[in-house]
Amino acid sequence: MNIANHKQMSLACALVLFAALPLCSAAQDHSAPQKTTKQAGVQYVNKDYGFRFALPDSWKDYNVVADNWSGRDDSSNGATEKGPIVVLRNPKWTKDHPTQDIPIMVFTLAQWKKIDSEELSVSAAPIPPSELGRNNKYVFALPARYDFGDGDDKEEVYAILSGHPLQPL
Repeated sequence: MNIANHKQMSLACALVLFAALPLCSAAQDHSAPQKTTKQAGVQYVNKDYGFRFALPDSWKDYNVVADNWSGRDDSSNGATEKGPIVVLRNPKWTKDHPTQDIPIMVFTLAQWKKIDSEELSVSAAPIPPSELGRNNKYVFALPARYDFGDGDDKEEVYAILSGHPLQPL
């Protein structure tokens, strides 16, 4: 191969690599929660656990209900583990006409590791909670059967959750 052909080949390789560069940067780690693309008008901020949750304008006067989860730790002879659940309740909710809540289970990183390794069970469901996000202290998750009850407006909650509304602080 002469020098002219070598230069042309080098130039062609450089152009191909340059053209492929945007494709490489488009490959992202999709394991982390994605940011919501739609700007929500209502934000629930929890400084105790370090997260924010975007809600639509229709949830302006939402309520927060404190609850707790408990589970069986099979790695500690069946000892009970406990933790908080932050429940975001639609402002349309009434006792006679309940709507679908958004329950956010809060786990320490150590508890979540036990969930992942199936050492800690927090419900009768055969699947574990679904991770919504995490920070350096806590993992935030949706219970496996959060939508199993009688609450109306499930479709609205599904739409909220599809926008990846939880962001760690």
